[in-house]
Order: sequence, then C-alpha cells, then structure tokens
Amino acid sequence: MEFSVKKFDLLEELQLTQGVVERKTTIPILSNLLFEAKGNRLTITATDLELSIRTSCEAKVKKEDAGTIPAKKLLELVRLLPEEEIRFKLLENYWIHVTCDRRNYKLVGMSKENFPALPQFPHALVKIPAKLLADLIAKTTFAISLEESRYTLNGALMVLKPGSITMVATDGHRLAMVERDHKFANLSPSCCSSARSIRLCYIDLSNPPHLPDISNNVGPVKHILEQTSTPTLKGSSLYRLLMEPTSTTKARL
Repeated sequence: MEFSVKKFDLLEELQLTQGVVERKTTIPILSNLLFEAKGNRLTITATDLELSIRTSCEAKVKKEDAGTIPAKKLLELVRLLPEEEIRFKLLENYWIHVTCDRRNYKLVGMSKENFPALPQFPHALVKIPAKLLADLIAKTTFAISLEESRYTLNGALMVLKPGSITMVATDGHRLAMVERDHKFANLSPSCCSSARSIRLCYIDLSNPPHLPDISNNVGPVKHILEQTSTPTLKGSSLYRLLMEPTSTTKARL
C-alpha cells in the first residue's frame, strides 16, 4: 500500500472516526483504523464492535492495498504536520512509513486480517436534507436516557411518512418530539437509533450542506455510512404509545 493525501482531507476524516475508536479495550485491533487505498480514494474504517463508521477522501494511490494504523497516534501526528501532502507506505511486519515535507515517521500497525469484518451497508431508503436532520437531533437528544439499564430509551425514534418526518426521545421523566413537513416517496418506515450514533451524526451534520442517506440500521452521513453492528433498538411500540394523542392507554415509565 502506497498513497498520498492532503492533510486537510485526512484530518477531517480522522476527527470523525475518533468517536468510534475504542481506546480502553482488551482487543488491540479496535484501537486501529483500517486504511484501504483503491482507485483514487482512501477509505477509512473504525469500529468498537457496537458502532462502526466508514468514510473516505480523495487520494493519489500508487499501490493499492490495505493496512491498519493506530488511530490516536496517527491523529496526534497529523495535527502536528504542516499543510502539505502526506505520503504513506506499508512496509514489512505491518510498519507504516509516513512522510511529509522533510519529516519522516514510522508507526507500527497490525495485520489487516485481524480487523473485524463489517456487514454490507443496506441500500439507502431516503435522502434527508442535512439541515433538517440536524435540527431534529438538536431538539431531541437532551431527552435521551443515560441509564444503561433502560436500553430501549438509550436512543431516539425516527418516523418517516410520505409528508412528514418525526423524531422522539424520552428518559421516562420528560419527552421531546419534533415533527417537520417534508415530502418523501411513498414510504413510512421507522427506526430507533442509539444516542452515540445520533451525536456522531450531529457533529458531522453541523458542517457541510449535504443530503445524508438514511435507511434502517444506517445513520450518518458525509460520504460516510455509519451503522450499528448490534440489532436495531427495540422499543418503537413504547414511543408510539407516547406519541399517539388519541390513545387512552397509559404507559408507566
């Protein structure tokens, strides 16, 4: 593997993956990023076995291959480098040679075969304007439960209808629900997303004006697809009870 990439492009992608990389782990490979150089793109993957993210940026690829690099050390190194093109080369025994301007560094990686295989990302169901999705997240995340014992409340429910989009969250004491008008192509799916994936999505949505792809088990977002490796959070029926204004059923939380 041998490629070069602009510092600005690489740093932007590395900062996004830091929310997923596992630092305190008994599985060393989870503290590494998987770099895949192919065509004119560099793809970076991070996972903690619960949350996974894959992002990419433009790169000049001289030799296609893949390798892993320690996430935290690489981020600290890239921040200190000048605004020049950074060159990477995979050496023997999984060492990575990093060159920028007159600076030379070596980082020890691990075998790419040890990196967990991620499932295929599902086909996107709908496109949502980034500004709209960021607004929904900002108005509901404060109500997400922080208690790990209440697993079904550790996220937010998003309901898509042909003419509207709704997001709702609760911790059992307070409830936040936001509904906005937006036309979709004749579909009405709903899904629960974990608090971590929602916050990671919001960090990215706060910047560029793009249209993120949303599908079940898929969240953010950039030229990125993020997914939870655990099953979709259950609890949609509880949220619907709380959202239904005409329901006579009482839910005790």
